[in-house]
Amino acid sequence: MGSKPARLLMLCAYPPAAAATRFRICGYLDALRSAGIEPEVHPFISDEYFARMYQPTQVTRKALDLAGFALAKLPLLLRSGRYDAVFIQREAALVGPPLLERILVQLRGLPLIYDLDDAVWLEPAPVPGTLRARFPRVISAIRAAAKGDTLLSMATTVVAGSNYLADHARQFCKDVTVLPTVVSREQWRPLPGRLDGAILHDEPLIGWIGTPSTSMYLSMVMPALERLAGEGFRFRLRLRGAAPSIRSDHFPLENLPWRRDHEAEDFAELDVGLGPIRRDPWADGKSGFKQLQYMAVGVPMVTSMVGGTRDFIEHEGNALVAAREEDWYDHIRTLLSDRPRRASLAQAGRRLVEERYSLEAQGRIFVDCMRKAMR
Repeated sequence: MGSKPARLLMLCAYPPAAAATRFRICGYLDALRSAGIEPEVHPFISDEYFARMYQPTQVTRKALDLAGFALAKLPLLLRSGRYDAVFIQREAALVGPPLLERILVQLRGLPLIYDLDDAVWLEPAPVPGTLRARFPRVISAIRAAAKGDTLLSMATTVVAGSNYLADHARQFCKDVTVLPTVVSREQWRPLPGRLDGAILHDEPLIGWIGTPSTSMYLSMVMPALERLAGEGFRFRLRLRGAAPSIRSDHFPLENLPWRRDHEAEDFAELDVGLGPIRRDPWADGKSGFKQLQYMAVGVPMVTSMVGGTRDFIEHEGNALVAAREEDWYDHIRTLLSDRPRRASLAQAGRRLVEERYSLEAQGRIFVDCMRKAMR
């Protein structure tokens, strides 16, 4: 690539407010620049649009906004000759077929690095109340979800979030590297006492952080928590980003908004983390990011073993795995009462993040994938 910095066009559907963009693109920008690669990031939608995207209102305005976002990407085609490769996180446009990608790759000849962090060849269950739930066939046609496999077949290199996703990608592309979604081990650190198994609150703080679409899985845990409360165990449950309908009359429950600027702090404050998810084809494509976030800040957890968690979770080694309702009860009870067990899980999880599952550990691998595609 010589002394002149290589230029990498990075396209994504969502802005940095979305975890996929924030951690699978923005987290590696410094590593790219240090390696002599100049990244240029272009999300399809804005932060403002993302904030209201799931609200079932302002349909006409949203449609006009999407058309405007598409037109705003046309200048990229005019200056595409300045780039050495194009990196696409899931899709370049939130709607429509992969026209921009085809022009950049097949007509302009740019190598494509495709980032696969979800089972994009499937349709996820819609969030109740959203346009996708009200008009599933229309939204499915507009979204053109099947274009994921088309992009995989166009790719020079694929970066996949788990072994499950990598196996699917290898049907279309020979060069596939597994890179799970991770956080910085320097920015995400355990609070003092956490790795010693200490409970840092007067009452143990059990927690879950996610989105309304995944908070439905909390129903797997609530009976166990109600049973523990009925037996006299004292604790609080803190949710962030969950559907507002989730409540409890059996124990103290805080249902709070998700906070982007305090995400690491919100994870670190928890004494016990929860990672419930039911196994289905869509869930199998999840990378296990929440579980790695718990590990980064040394929070012992009870979790399902689904999707990417199978790549790094070890039952009774770095987490307690629940497959049945009784498991949730037994394992949460253990973590509420057994300090040595909390300490051993916290230490093992943090060690895994420090050694293998962090931005710092993966940065060189990510950069090598970009260089290889450019060559």
